[in-house]
Amino acid sequence: MKKFFLFLVIFLLLVNFSYARKGVGIVINTQSEIVEENKETCIVYGIYNPWDENVKAALQTEGEINNILLNYKSEEKLIMAGTTHSQAIPVNLCFKVPKVYKDNCLIGNLLCEQKCDSQQVSYSGNVIVVEKNEQIGAVSGSQTNLGVSAPITIKVKCTVSQRNYAPLWISLFVLVLIAFVIWTILNKKKKQKQNQKENQSEKTN
Repeated sequence: MKKFFLFLVIFLLLVNFSYARKGVGIVINTQSEIVEENKETCIVYGIYNPWDENVKAALQTEGEINNILLNYKSEEKLIMAGTTHSQAIPVNLCFKVPKVYKDNCLIGNLLCEQKCDSQQVSYSGNVIVVEKNEQIGAVSGSQTNLGVSAPITIKVKCTVSQRNYAPLWISLFVLVLIAFVIWTILNKKKKQKQNQKENQSEKTN
């Protein structure tokens, strides 16, 4: 019986050791980020690898923030084995957030203003670390979730803007200019016809 328990303990230790050969940790610099609409934002996380095998790691997001992120991209970096928390490798996670606050416009998308009188929009989710596995002959490799994540809340900043009447004045100026050109051309033609009639009447006399 003692031999059985001894064998079981040794077996469990060996199993745990084999699973501990690969893994990473994440260093969180922020759990909340204020971003602007239609502007690229990059958040830096640290990834370290205290285990025995090198890991090519990248970042991904999950949760409701995936419903708004545009142009999402993450750096892929090789995290060497034996990297400690203090030696964490910085990895950039970049994205854009579309326009989420509706402007008050007079005509279509013209003559708009933004008072920012509504509640701030925010989205929550997680940033997870994945291992990028290269495959020979494949266009892109597979990836494995390493089970390490960090919570993140994206708060969208609203920018106050006044109603811009410049396009209206420019349009009116262009219309007046066109009308003036047309009037000048028509008036010139009218004078030419009058001159022709006067010349014909003089010849007749």
